This record gives sequence, C-alpha cells and structure tokens, in this order.
Amino acid sequence: MSRDVANNPLANELTVTITDSDRALNDRMPAGMANVVLAALTAEPETLEELEAAIGRYDRPIARSGFLKYLSAGVSEEPWDAGLMIIDLPARMIVAATEPALYEPVADGFALYHPDPPAEWSEVAEDEVVWLPYHLSKDWLFVRTLEGWRDASEERRRERAANPPFDARPVLFDKVSEFIARQCAVARDAGIVDPISAIHEDWLMGLRHDLRGKTPRETLLADLDFIDRDIESRARQWSFTGQCPPPLERQSLAYATAGFGTHSFVIYFHLLRFLLRECWERMRADREMTLADITAQLEKLRDEWLKEGVAEFSRKPEWILEQERLRLPVIACHEEVLIDPDCPICQMSADSEFGPMFWHLDGSDLDLEDNWVFSFHPNRESWEAERREWEERSRKFSEEQAQRRAEIEWAGGAPIFDDRKAPAEKDDDNVPF
Repeated sequence: MSRDVANNPLANELTVTITDSDRALNDRMPAGMANVVLAALTAEPETLEELEAAIGRYDRPIARSGFLKYLSAGVSEEPWDAGLMIIDLPARMIVAATEPALYEPVADGFALYHPDPPAEWSEVAEDEVVWLPYHLSKDWLFVRTLEGWRDASEERRRERAANPPFDARPVLFDKVSEFIARQCAVARDAGIVDPISAIHEDWLMGLRHDLRGKTPRETLLADLDFIDRDIESRARQWSFTGQCPPPLERQSLAYATAGFGTHSFVIYFHLLRFLLRECWERMRADREMTLADITAQLEKLRDEWLKEGVAEFSRKPEWILEQERLRLPVIACHEEVLIDPDCPICQMSADSEFGPMFWHLDGSDLDLEDNWVFSFHPNRESWEAERREWEERSRKFSEEQAQRRAEIEWAGGAPIFDDRKAPAEKDDDNVPF
C-alpha cells in the first residue's frame, strides 16, 4: 500500500483480503493497518464501500484519500510475513492464518488512530500515540485455518441471507400503542386497580412473530453491550484527539437496522410508562372511548413525548436515540459538569483544556421496580444472583459498622488504633500494562 495509507509504526505485515457479496480485494499491509480494518468492522459494514467509510472513523487520511483504490482485485491465499487474513463481510467471518508471535487478530483489541495529516511515527513520543479500543459484535466468527474456509463462508452467507438484519423500531414504537390500549381496556373491565406494571411486563415478555420469535425485551438487549462499548470507544477517541469522531453513515445498513444500547433501553422504559399512565387515566375517565380512538391518541402522545422532551431527561428523547443510533457519545454541558462551583474537581472537569465530559443515562431508577424484567439482566437467575451479592455486602458492612460502634463504646470514646490489615488482593495477571 502507499505510505499515505499504510504508514504505521508496527513493522510486521500480512496479506489481507476483504470480500463482499460482489467482489474481493487484497493487499499486503502492516499489522497496525489490519487492526484499523478490524476496528472498522464495529460499524457492521455489508459492502466494501461501507467498510471504506467505516475505516475513516479511525483513519483521517483514508477518509480523505480513500482506501479501496489501493487494493488489488481477487482473493489472495498467499501468506506474507505474519501470515494472511480474510475478512468476509457477508459471512461475518474472519479467517486468520497468522503467526501469533507476529500478529493475531482478535475481537477485542486496539487500533492505532491516524491523524490528518498523518504523523511521522518515528518522531512521535510513545505517550503521544493514540490507541483506540474496539469490540466486535458476537456475529463475527474467527477461523484460525484456511482449510475449508470457502465452504464455511458459503454456509454462513446462506444463513445470514435467510435471516438478514431488520429494523425492530416499527414494532417496538409503532405497535405498542394498540397493545397498551387493548390491555388497559381488559384491565378496566376486569376491575383491576393498577395494571400498569403488569401490562408493561406483558409487552416486554411477549413472543412476537414480527420480531422473529423474540420478545421486545430480548430485542432491546440483544446488542446493548456491543453498542455501549462502541460508543465508549468513540468517547475515548473524542477525548484523546479533541475532535468529534465521524458517525455511522445514515445510508448504511448498520444505521437502518441499528440495535439498541443503554440509552434506548432506558428511554423506552419511560416512554411506555408514560403511555400506560395516560391510557389508563383516559380510559377510566371515558368508558365510551373506542380502541381506535385511544390508540390514535397514544400515537400522538408518543410523538410529542419523543420530540418535546420530558422532565426525566435534560435532552429530547428523540435526539438521544438518534445519537446512539449514529454511535456518537453525548457531550455534557458546562452546567451539568460544574455541580459545585467551589469544587476543584468540578472546576477541572468543566475546563475544556481537559477534554470533553460525557452525559449518560444509567438506568439506576429501573432498580426501583424490583423486577428483573425491567433490569439489564438477561434472565431472572442473573438478577437474583446480583441481589444476593448486594444483600451480602450490605450485611457485612452493617456488621463492621456495629463492631466499630461497639469498640468505640468500649473505649469510652477514646481514639482506637486499629492495626488489623485487610488481606492483600491477589494480583490480576490479566491487567494490561
């Protein structure tokens, strides 16, 4: 590759082939550039052109000059230096026939950020080099041998073609109003006092054919970890480089069929609670209201709630959802960071010299429901295990506090020297240096 595209401090090279449903391109490139290509897969490209745009999220010179034009046509199975790698976009498969001591592609790694203009890496100090973390979705399969890779590719392509990505938003946001209206009517006629939480749970846990046999809850949580980690990577990039990273392109399939992260999960919870409360109050006040009428009212209320904002959030929900769909972090404003004007840490955080601060919805209020269905846990068992852990920690803390109070009382309020030492924590060999 040309020096403009492949200039990289990592010297080991390998042969890289990238294929989509129409063609394949290949070239020899530094391992560092191969990692940039891997990181670009977080944008879930389906075509070579979408991959090129995604690489621009990590490599500004490529965003300016292009990437594909430097590659040769066809699939290359000829290893070079560290070996070879084949990235099959339609199959979501990475064939990595490399020498691990020289280069080993991974699903969780780091990509070198290429500024624009590109740096002369020999003149860049080690602490100035920007490494950006990336995390590939669970859809990607790593194959560590060339043997049989073409057959495996064809099989995975057929499977994905039979079950292509789709946008769940028309189901989650458009069909919920009718469900709420119908269930509220049933609850009212049955004389139920407060059905809101139960109806909310029924919607989230109901299997639906238009969600391919999954529940709305499963759909909302399917990509949450992947989306959150990619946005966190973009936040780090923004902090390290001082520039807002490029978003997903709205023309891409990844945007059209985007999954949901924490912000979507939290906003969706509050949207449904709002619609449920409004529906329940209106149907009890007017028993003659038809399902069609109340459904139409809920759809209007939904659109207004998303566009105009609510007290729970300092930003408009529709905009928050769009930022997440574009994989962009949300910047915190000066007032949000400067909670206490006299606090040195708040003052430092609000100083633009130290980089941007980011705003998050953590969903902590969902715990108040005391129901695993409204939590981020994949199942009840996981939720209950966390509850038991919390209870055990609370018990130990209470015991320690009670013991401390007893010792102080025994000493008559005199200072107590405590030379007891907590056992040293075991070193974690997995902590990176």
